Amino acid sequence: MSSSGSKIIYHNFEPVNTGSPGKARYRQDTYREDWRRFFVIQLHLYLSAKKSGRLADRAEEDMIRDLLLVYWEEIAASGILEGISVLEKMKLFRSIQVDFPVLEMHGCDGFIAVEG
Repeated sequence: MSSSGSKIIYHNFEPVNTGSPGKARYRQDTYREDWRRFFVIQLHLYLSAKKSGRLADRAEEDMIRDLLLVYWEEIAASGILEGISVLEKMKLFRSIQVDFPVLEMHGCDGFIAVEG
């Protein structure tokens, strides 16, 4: 989470349709809980790889959430989560490698000098 104390806002999902009229792949509450688990696990993996261990600002927070949302929608639509336990889902969420964008700055101690 950003140092400004902002809270992470989870996407307000609707259940994924299976193609059958009136049926959803998940109950809405299960879908949201699975999204939150996936998001928290992947956010933790992202932050552990960062030197600062935190999100820099709201823009980074939004970008990471949007990127994880793309992955999540593919996972949810695949049907892979159907019929597996919460523990199995969490193992799966940890095993998914998200291609997070990385920018490394060498020799500037995390600051960019700007002359004005």
